[in-house]
Amino acid sequence: MVNKVVDDDGNKCWICGHSILELIKPSNLPAQVTSHTFSITDSHYGVTASIYRCTKCSFMQCSDLRDVLSYYEELKDESYENNRRERSLQQRKLLQQLSPLKKTGRLLDIGAGNGMSVEQTIKMG
Repeated sequence: MVNKVVDDDGNKCWICGHSILELIKPSNLPAQVTSHTFSITDSHYGVTASIYRCTKCSFMQCSDLRDVLSYYEELKDESYENNRRERSLQQRKLLQQLSPLKKTGRLLDIGAGNGMSVEQTIKMG
């Protein structure tokens, strides 16, 4: 049985505004969330806030953890940055594979991390 959440706290679907969300995955975040919680290269892969799906449009969101920008602004992940050249090359190769499929338009990078995909997209025009 899937938990249904009828929102009383103003947590509505970020896309369609519907107020019935179903809990897909309970939070397994530590008690205290810090910028380190958002590191890319650590042993905490798969640790997330609760993930909810809108019962109307199926959009999935972490309604309980809305303002994460400050954590990313403070994030320092030196292990990830030490391999920036190699990771940027990998991003470029992935984008080159997408290029024949769509020559114009926009790209939405969900979970942009440190922005390497966005950086390579801009460099490729």
